[in-house]
Amino acid sequence: MMCVEGNMMKINWNGTLTDWILPSRGVRQGDPMSPYLFVLCMERLSHRINVAVENNQWKPLSLTSLGFKLSRLFFADDLILFSESGTNHMEVIKRCLEDFCESSGQKVNLNKSMMFVSPNISRQKAQ
Repeated sequence: MMCVEGNMMKINWNGTLTDWILPSRGVRQGDPMSPYLFVLCMERLSHRINVAVENNQWKPLSLTSLGFKLSRLFFADDLILFSESGTNHMEVIKRCLEDFCESSGQKVNLNKSMMFVSPNISRQKAQ
């Protein structure tokens, strides 16, 4: 992202400042542009999810009997993805995220990621 190129910074690591570093991507924490950049990036991911839903590859969760379906929620700097269970659905989600990461330069932090499955799904199938 061009907004951080050329900005040198130090990181406060356990009370000690590191040497100067030149970040290669991302937005400084507290930057007023950060929420807008997140929205712009997530718009592309949202479009990719819409395509998968329209092509019946991604099956969103049905929340009501009236047919309201939910495939994603975007927050300040997080997102939650929803899908019916199934290994093929997980592959579609994985492919959507990989395509997004490849085109945007973003990365999914697996250390901060979780997956929840319905209690109706066997433990073996969930793994």
